[in-house]
Amino acid sequence: MMLGIVPLHAGRFGEASAALLTSERAMRESSRKLGWELTICRRLLLSSEMFHCGLGGSYLETIDAWLAEAKRRRDVAAVRYFLVKRIIALIARDDVDSARAACLEARRSLLGTETSFDVDRATLVNSRALVRLYEARAFDTEARVLVRELERVMRSPVGRIRGMYTTAAFLLGALLLLERPTVADPTAIDRRVARLERRLLANEADHSDGWAHVLAAAITHAHGRAELAIVRLDEAIAAFARAGMRPAAAAACVRRAQLLGKHDDLVAAYDALEGLGIRAPARYVHLHAPGFQELVDP
Repeated sequence: MMLGIVPLHAGRFGEASAALLTSERAMRESSRKLGWELTICRRLLLSSEMFHCGLGGSYLETIDAWLAEAKRRRDVAAVRYFLVKRIIALIARDDVDSARAACLEARRSLLGTETSFDVDRATLVNSRALVRLYEARAFDTEARVLVRELERVMRSPVGRIRGMYTTAAFLLGALLLLERPTVADPTAIDRRVARLERRLLANEADHSDGWAHVLAAAITHAHGRAELAIVRLDEAIAAFARAGMRPAAAAACVRRAQLLGKHDDLVAAYDALEGLGIRAPARYVHLHAPGFQELVDP
């Protein structure tokens, strides 16, 4: 399991997932009782696979089985975590109603716990933001509440964890891009997104570099500079590929194909998402490459 922890915290999700999958299988098949260790391994694996494959395919059934097992053991911490990750698997299934219901169930599981942000609570905020982005609805009161909550995550002790901070920073930027078309003068929003881009680049990791380039590409495109937006998308695709973030790389490829009007490239990018078990690739792109609302498929 240790072989997966280091690359996971470094944002090398392909390497982390390979090591953690091997560890999970070995622990599950072991004759020794490794309940606690197996649960930790599964939590780490889901954290990695969320970025590496999007928790598509059969992951919903896998999470449900692990959740049922955790409930039988009365492992409250594991139940809380699996409930939150279940939301991502439901998004991959294009089941928004169930994803929203899962958000409510996860929130109920956190009632009575510490009021400050812990990792599970912060992860739930991130998951709720992903559901909101997936729906691609206009910016509203719910989105505004999520903006404030993501800002709180970044300022909280949990925000000292680099992965939690960078994920919240990207999602905050994504929601600000959703707000941008609703304001008369987007200058203030553009400045906030630019600050988030700089913070992500300062993390000096491929996954956060990719997020920074996607945010920059969206703002650049909004200013009518399509060629520069394509350059930033190319940088994002390369960074995501190095990090093993296959859904994010495919989403950036979709945006690039849309900007260039390349139908074959678009089909290949959608096929890549479908190959990960993503049921509705065109909707899923909003999670990883937000802010291009007016683009259409060539």
